[in-house]
Amino acid sequence: KIAEEKGLNIKYVNSTAESLPFKENQFDTVTAAQCWHWFDKEKVLQEINRVLKIDGKLVIIHLDWLPLKENVVAKTEELIISFNPSWSGGGGNGMYPAWLTQVSEAGYREIETFTFDLNVNFSHQAWRGRIRASAGVGASLSDKDVKIFDEKLKSLLEKDFSETLIIPHRVFCLVCSRPYT
Repeated sequence: KIAEEKGLNIKYVNSTAESLPFKENQFDTVTAAQCWHWFDKEKVLQEINRVLKIDGKLVIIHLDWLPLKENVVAKTEELIISFNPSWSGGGGNGMYPAWLTQVSEAGYREIETFTFDLNVNFSHQAWRGRIRASAGVGASLSDKDVKIFDEKLKSLLEKDFSETLIIPHRVFCLVCSRPYT
């Protein structure tokens, strides 16, 4: 609707990444941002190879918050684990070496990676919203537990952190070329 209002000609397609509704050799670049961990890697890499042009590139990008000693992220992750002990999304360093192996084994070549760190500012309210939407909270807990969790996070933030939160993040990027066929 926004695209229409702004006069943009954008074609939206709803499909799985493992079964794309596009012709072979159609794209110069395929990007995957904030989603690579959800895919069936073997199937999606075959499908990306199918739709990429001969000299096409695959770009995988991921942005992660960084739980550093005693920072708001570390404290938030501790709270998430207290509500959801089976959550495995915490403690990351924002780098994904296994993805290099995945693309290598699928025949992708000219593999490059880079990372950079940045700070993202959040208000207490925005951080609470971000965390409620996370897999460890909103996607895993009951509505009742999400409300209780959110109140505890609100108290933690008000007690220990200034209203403007500076959240360290790391961007991980992998760029590679389509396999030879």
